Amino acid sequence: MSIRDTLQALLVTLLWALCYPLISLAIADAPPLSIGAWRALIAGCALLTLAKWQKRKRPSLAVFRAIALAGFGLATLGFAGMFLAGGRVSPGIATVLSNIQPLLAVLIGLVVLAESITRSRGFVLMLGFIGIVATALPSLLASDGQSSFYGVAFVGLGALGVAIGNIVLKHMANQIDPIVAAGWALILGAVPLWGLTIAMNEALPYRVTPTLIATVFVLAIFGTALALVLWLDLLRRYDLVRVNVFSFMTTVFALLIGAVFFEERWSASEWIGIVITMMAVVGMVILPKPVVENPQCQR
Repeated sequence: MSIRDTLQALLVTLLWALCYPLISLAIADAPPLSIGAWRALIAGCALLTLAKWQKRKRPSLAVFRAIALAGFGLATLGFAGMFLAGGRVSPGIATVLSNIQPLLAVLIGLVVLAESITRSRGFVLMLGFIGIVATALPSLLASDGQSSFYGVAFVGLGALGVAIGNIVLKHMANQIDPIVAAGWALILGAVPLWGLTIAMNEALPYRVTPTLIATVFVLAIFGTALALVLWLDLLRRYDLVRVNVFSFMTTVFALLIGAVFFEERWSASEWIGIVITMMAVVGMVILPKPVVENPQCQR
């Protein structure tokens, strides 16, 4: 994997990690589901506006169905699972469960995409997950029964949705422009999410403030639209296992943000987890590429 693509993957996970403090800031003025719905809608509209301005090719009907499924997984299930789990599950359990997504994607990909996984890649992937468990260990030990069945189910549902979305995006990555694909996936995924907010009476914010507007805008444009386009671009040129291991770095960046901006101190377990996770990412980068990766698509 080239240095440029490695940095691109790290940038995506950094953008995802930045979403956590922004969401914490936004929920003071709006219901969580409302934030997710606005986030997906604004991001999708921005990307489709850009696609129209640049006269990018529209997808066929067959591809459109796949995009709708990807949007349902990423935006509907992913955002809904994340936000509905709030307050129902401890941070440690949420961290661990949300990071089973790469493992789920690999298992599904073995069947749907016919992607093979070598022992070395499987080891590196499990090493990354072990690193995540280590970083979450302090919260896991301090949870003291704070997690409900529904909270765990919502987090698991969100992880499954993201895994499905990644599988579908990988499957159609070479059939459609990434900006068009990301834009329509977010728009189509936002529709059922908006229905859920209306059903739960969470469609409108508590109050509209400049902070809320700015936060949702940054979440939508940078944490969602830009991140998804860059992610889909990587999926076009690399197999899912190699790219998806970078998602573990979201937790590492979240801890770094907490330490730098919120003066949070890391425990010994978190230090160990960070080192293990980074070793896994480096290991996946330097492993030889499998035959499924297309050398003609490399930069």
